[in-house]
Formats: sequence, structure tokens, C-alpha cells
Amino acid sequence: MKIDNVLNLENIFSQIKEYWQPHFISSHQFGFRFVKVDGDYGWHNHLETDKVIFVLYGNLHIDFRSQEKVSIHQGEIYVVPKGIEHKPHACSESHIVIIEISQEEK
Repeated sequence: MKIDNVLNLENIFSQIKEYWQPHFISSHQFGFRFVKVDGDYGWHNHLETDKVIFVLYGNLHIDFRSQEKVSIHQGEIYVVPKGIEHKPHACSESHIVIIEISQEEK
């Protein structure tokens, strides 16, 4: 889906029914993944680009293989560098937007 006008985030998140299943929208050179999260997501990395994570509601925690941890709270942004293996998790339902350089939806 392409952004042609103003987006209503409440409407977008109300349409998302499953956790960890992003709703992808692209605009110019950026891609936006709107995601409801709860519980654990597996270890993974992003080989193609950094990912900007913006927590709109709730909290997101990220563990790294280096034993470091990051907690991102409502209203905060964090950049996960390209190629760094990590495992995100949320203790309760949270809403996040992942912003990236636009690529084909996978």
C-alpha cells in the first residue's frame, strides 16, 4: 500500500488482529511497518538496513547476543543497526512502528 494522504494510526492498529504480523505501507523511499506485539519474537537480524523502532503504545524490550538489553518505552525511538542479531519481546500488548528504507514487501 502507498501513502497518498494522511494516515490515522488508530484506524491502522484497529485493523491488525495478530501479534507480530506487520501491516506494511510505503511512501517515497521509506517503508513503515505497523505492528501489534506481545510476548516473544525469535532471534533475527536485518541484513539490508537499519531499523528505526518507534513505540507508540506500551513498551518493547530487545535482547542482544552480546548480553546487552534495551527497553523502549511509549513515545521513544531506538535504532537497531543493520546486521545485529536481536530478540524483541513485550510483556503486554504494545504498538510499534518500524521505519526503514523502503523495499519490496516480503
